[in-house]
Amino acid sequence: MSYFIIEIGCEDLPEWIGEYFKENFIPVFTREIKEKRINFEEISLFYTNRRIILYGKNVSPFQNDYIAEISGPPADIGIDKNGKYTLPAIKFAESQNVKVNQLKIKEKNNKKVLVAIKKEKGNKTYKLLPDIFLTSLKKIEIPRSMNWNEENIKFIRPIRSILSLFDNKTIPIKYGNIKSSNFTSGHRVLSPKKIKIKHIKEYPDKMLKNFVIFDQNVREKFIEEKIKNSLPFQCRYDENLVKNISNLVEYPILKIGEISEKYKGIPDRVKEVVIKKLKCIPLFTSDSSLYNKFIIVLDGVDKEEIKTNYESVIINKLEDANFFIKMDTQKPLKLYLDDLKKIVFHPKWGSIYERVERLQKIFECLKEKLDISETEEKNIKEIISLCKNDLATLMVTEFPELQGVIGRIYAEKEGYEKVISLSIEEHYLPEFTGDKIPEFKEGCIVSIIDKLETLVCFIIEGIEPTASTDPYGLKKMANGIIEIIWKKELNFPLKESIKEALFVFNNNEEKIVEKILNFFLQRVDNLLAVEDIIPGIRKSVISVEKENLLTLRKKIDALKEFLKTEKGIDVFVPFVRIANILKQAGERKISFGQFDENLLVEDEEKKLYEFYKKQKEKYLKLNEENNFSALLNTFAEWRDIVDNFFDEVLVMSPDEKLRNNRLSLLNKINQLFSHFADFSYLSLKEIEDAKKI
Repeated sequence: MSYFIIEIGCEDLPEWIGEYFKENFIPVFTREIKEKRINFEEISLFYTNRRIILYGKNVSPFQNDYIAEISGPPADIGIDKNGKYTLPAIKFAESQNVKVNQLKIKEKNNKKVLVAIKKEKGNKTYKLLPDIFLTSLKKIEIPRSMNWNEENIKFIRPIRSILSLFDNKTIPIKYGNIKSSNFTSGHRVLSPKKIKIKHIKEYPDKMLKNFVIFDQNVREKFIEEKIKNSLPFQCRYDENLVKNISNLVEYPILKIGEISEKYKGIPDRVKEVVIKKLKCIPLFTSDSSLYNKFIIVLDGVDKEEIKTNYESVIINKLEDANFFIKMDTQKPLKLYLDDLKKIVFHPKWGSIYERVERLQKIFECLKEKLDISETEEKNIKEIISLCKNDLATLMVTEFPELQGVIGRIYAEKEGYEKVISLSIEEHYLPEFTGDKIPEFKEGCIVSIIDKLETLVCFIIEGIEPTASTDPYGLKKMANGIIEIIWKKELNFPLKESIKEALFVFNNNEEKIVEKILNFFLQRVDNLLAVEDIIPGIRKSVISVEKENLLTLRKKIDALKEFLKTEKGIDVFVPFVRIANILKQAGERKISFGQFDENLLVEDEEKKLYEFYKKQKEKYLKLNEENNFSALLNTFAEWRDIVDNFFDEVLVMSPDEKLRNNRLSLLNKINQLFSHFADFSYLSLKEIEDAKKI
């Protein structure tokens, strides 16, 4: 088996491009190489800030031979009664470049036909790789790509070289005006010379000797080890930041910068953002305070003056921050509300000020439906009136990453209660799935209203996310709302909230309400799928709890616990059987009318009805109390009596009155259980499959 490498040498690459290629290019390339019938063990991607490296391990030197069967004329036409080939058979053989006596008789679609079997010998892999590579590149969309030569070839940055080897052979690739070779280069400062790679096995060693750590995971661990060895005590740092910064260098050298005690009064969060903006790594002590030292990651250059330059830039930024804070705090935070009129939110929907007004209106419409006290109502109104004001400050203008944070800091300085100041910052949470949610109930409600208003605004404008794209983060907003409702256990009226949000946009179209509601339910389904809840169970509950996401969550949690018990998923079989037979009746358009106890004939149907009457009141009481665990425990009691009914009673009786009455009885039972879930979404096959897990 063989190995190949294709290295694209570029000018400075952005930190995200390596992961983008890994997630988008590798699947396409892998699919293409498989379609060419080339066997391989692994296709990997490595990257630095100056090269993207495609690596193939244990690759077959030849593609697999291709055997094709081409069908020709029917056998009774191609061969006469004497067993001789006819003219149609001869012509067919000639068209396929085979001898007529090489034709075979095979059965195709229950007919015997003449078949030409052609064997195409596999080509050499290194000759096929150029087309596979270039085709794969054309099939992916590279964000923010640029034209970098006269041939209008696009790439994320100008390409300066292509190294391509299959063992010791150069793979002939031409991209734009760049032709591949067996030459690469070392580190641009420490070893900028050309390096000849005679065989792929030389590549790792020669690159490391020329100060290029091409494996991103090795660079990341290298930086982490250096941090641990450089500091006199254990400290914390953002691992994701280390990963991103490791993508900006080829040979990391660490220096420790220091922030003067003079800037101790500047909030830690401000200093942290300033450090991060310079692509440095802030350090934190065990109590989460910002340490006055930070890590500078240089690319192959170890000069004290560079460290001094970084410290000087940070000092200048902190001086600016000091000045901005001094200027900003000359007037109260609440007075910045009027300044929001100058900041455009959306060309159609006006300024941030108008947006704040909409948030207040949505809350006014919803407050009677929310379980909040007078104090909480007062706090929510105040949070809404303050939560966007820092967008008009000098600090947030200079450091947009600090939106919310600056509002919280200024509110604390002015003596606002913690519920107000902290909620100003936290109403932007959660920012991603699994992120923390606002600490206070008031902050949670403001966060939901804020996200809902934005989501409604864009959907009205016809902007909807697809399976692969969500440029405005609408899925993230919907997920955030759902997570707050679930984690904070808020009885938040979702459908009513959507209607009120649409109302402030002067829109009352029911189809838009349903579209947005269904969008939320799809997000719920996706979040539950991550928890390994089987599709039938998810849909059964979602279908009856479209408006109360908290009740939906409680039902799912009860189900998760119940399914761990010995009773397990088997208890749902009776209800699935009932739902299925009613579904079949519906498909046959059988209208069964009202139930009549006097038409019960068989003992088993009488017993089923008596059992239903006995269970109904208890079931409804447990459901109303949201005591879903106890309710689920009653399910097991139905198994035998429903099974006996189906075993002994012919539901689809030839007697129309008996048939309709039995269907009506089953419908009453189904309606009772539909208070909890619609089991028509759960199939018997899913139950059987779930039992095997």
